[in-house]
Amino acid sequence: VTTNEMAKILGISESTARRDINFLADTGKVIKVYGGAMFDPQDVDTKEDSFEQRMDINATEKGKAAEKALELITPDDFIYIDAGTTTKYIADNFNMNGVRIVTNGIEHARILASKGNEVVLVGGNVKISTDAIVGTLAVNTLDKYHFTKGFFGTNGMTQREGFTTPESNEALVKRTAMEQCLEKYVVSDSSKFGQISAVTFFSFDGAVILTESCSKEYKDCRNIQIVS
Repeated sequence: VTTNEMAKILGISESTARRDINFLADTGKVIKVYGGAMFDPQDVDTKEDSFEQRMDINATEKGKAAEKALELITPDDFIYIDAGTTTKYIADNFNMNGVRIVTNGIEHARILASKGNEVVLVGGNVKISTDAIVGTLAVNTLDKYHFTKGFFGTNGMTQREGFTTPESNEALVKRTAMEQCLEKYVVSDSSKFGQISAVTFFSFDGAVILTESCSKEYKDCRNIQIVS
C-alpha cells in the first residue's frame, strides 16, 4: 500500500501515514518500501492443514454461516457446493427435495447422495488433504455448467487480495465454479478475515460473504451478511 492510499483509506494526513508506517515497520508488522509499505512475505500462509484437523475449528461459527446458506436454497435451484469444512455443514444439514447439486467435495457427495439427493461429483484428481477433486478434468467439467447458486469455502479473505487458498489447482477449480454461478456465496467464520493464503481465486467484492461477525475494518462492506 502506498502512503497516499493509506492516508485516503484511513482519513489521515500523509505525514501521519508515514509515521504509522515507520511504527509498523519498527514493530515488524510490515516492510517499509519506497513510497509505502508491504506485507512481509512470511505473513502469507502457504501451509494447509488436513480436512480432519480443520473440521472442528470454530465449529459453532461455521454452523451458523452454513445454516444461513441453507435458508437461501430453493427447490428449483441448481447449486454448486465447494469442498471444505464449512461447506460440509451445508451437506450435513441439507434437507430439501428437488435440488440438483454438483460438488467437488468427496465426503459432501457421499452425505448428500445418502439422503436421496441428485448429486454429481465432478471428475478429476483426488486431493486427500482437503477431501476434494481438483485438476484439469474438474475445470473442464465445471466450465459447462450454469449454476443458480454456489457456496464456497476460503482459507483467507482481504479486500485487496480477495479470497485465497494455499494451492493453485484448487484455486482454479474454485474460480471456474464461481464464474459459472449466478449467485456466489462464500461461507466462512470470521477468523478468515485478514488472512492471506498463497493463491487468489476470486475478488473480495465478487461474492456475498456469510459470516457470524466481522471487524470494524470490514463493517461497511456491502457484500458481508452477518448471520446470528
